[in-house]
Amino acid sequence: MRLRMRWVSVQAVQAVMGVLLALVSLATPAMAQGRRGPGRGGGMGGYDDAPKWWASAWGGYQWSNQVGDPATNSTWNYDSNWSLRLTAEREVAPRTTIGLAWNYSRMPLAVVGNSSATVCRTGCAAEGTISSYGVTLRSGGGPGFHIVYEGFLGAMQYSNFSVEGAGAAAFADVKDTDFAWAFGTGFGYSLSRDFQLVGMFEYGNSVHEKSGDLFQRRTTQHYTTRIGVRVGL
Repeated sequence: MRLRMRWVSVQAVQAVMGVLLALVSLATPAMAQGRRGPGRGGGMGGYDDAPKWWASAWGGYQWSNQVGDPATNSTWNYDSNWSLRLTAEREVAPRTTIGLAWNYSRMPLAVVGNSSATVCRTGCAAEGTISSYGVTLRSGGGPGFHIVYEGFLGAMQYSNFSVEGAGAAAFADVKDTDFAWAFGTGFGYSLSRDFQLVGMFEYGNSVHEKSGDLFQRRTTQHYTTRIGVRVGL
């Protein structure tokens, strides 16, 4: 499982870079028209009339690992799938914005009961929604290529389980919300003062409630490779 997921991550990174570079090669003329002359710096490190408000939309590939859940006495072994991310941000300093972010992914997983008294003791195939929402802080911008850093702080929710077999009824109404944070880095390319392409890798964590089991996994890691567009409003 881990070897396959590492292979998927490498392939996802290569695909992201290839798509972004292809878009950049097609967009070079548009970027040349939108660039300001040297010495006229200002907002976003080179555009003197950059927008104060930004919106972004992203598509990516997310892979997550195990969640040990004491409430259902089971372990949720997540796999990987596509994800969606939306943000609304405001510039608070040159090249720096703060705003709200929402992430969504419908993930395949295996539910494994932790004792003979629970359902899915031998494992049940399932799907579940992982969504997160909170505050995002972003640094990076300017004409042409630029490095980008992002931070996220908020909540992650596991919900809408669809479990095959004996676990269907037991997980019909399961919903759990955890504290979460993430850090991402990548690069962007400005086509004009109010339109950017961005590619990024993000590493995130969520913290689940813990029972008396010393061997329960408390934190869950979430890795996402994504590409997106940012539009000034």
